[in-house]
Amino acid sequence: MKRLTNIVVNLILIAIIFSGVLLIFNQPIQEHFISEASGDLLDMDADTIAENIGADVSYNFDDIEELTLTDILSLQSTKSYVPVIAQIAIPSVNIRLPIAKGLSETALATGAGTMKESQQLGEGNYTLASHNLEGTDVLFSPLHRLEIGELIYITDLQDVYTYEVTISEVVEPTAVYVLDDVPNKRLLTLITCAFDGADRLHIQATFKNKTPLDKATPEMLNAFDRLQTHTQWK
Repeated sequence: MKRLTNIVVNLILIAIIFSGVLLIFNQPIQEHFISEASGDLLDMDADTIAENIGADVSYNFDDIEELTLTDILSLQSTKSYVPVIAQIAIPSVNIRLPIAKGLSETALATGAGTMKESQQLGEGNYTLASHNLEGTDVLFSPLHRLEIGELIYITDLQDVYTYEVTISEVVEPTAVYVLDDVPNKRLLTLITCAFDGADRLHIQATFKNKTPLDKATPEMLNAFDRLQTHTQWK
């Protein structure tokens, strides 16, 4: 009986130590696996992106739940189901992410997802969502440092679309009007969770120009070559 008790006590101690290690290294683990999966999805050619435009996806934002460590650890096996259609780069806050069609859990765990079925780059209000993981620099977490006037680039590997940030604000989750098209305006809207977890950070940018990829400026090209912290993107 005493030996059995010692075994049980030892198992409990091991479990406590293991849990402590996970807590200590939880943030670096999340950043590593998310960045690795995101980087792999950036390796897409124009033909694959064109095929992904026709993917059958969900746009139900209510189905999106908070990321768990289990979700993050499984990204290497689920990322192949993400229909990447573009890339977004925000050099001022060191963001470079794949843009996926739709709002699947894996799409938002590896990059940004489109929020409306019929949206088109450079037209209407192009809306994207992703996660904010407090204390990290992955996904849309750095958007909280984005300032008015800074530039955002999006490419579908045919053209580069440039937008300039005009609004950065925290809104309630019911403020769905920020996703609506605005007459005579071409906008980009980025949505992520605010740090309180209840509200949303809303970034709005206005369309400036569309540049063929083969005529992209050095600044544009550099934005898409920029490395995010903890990644190995080339």
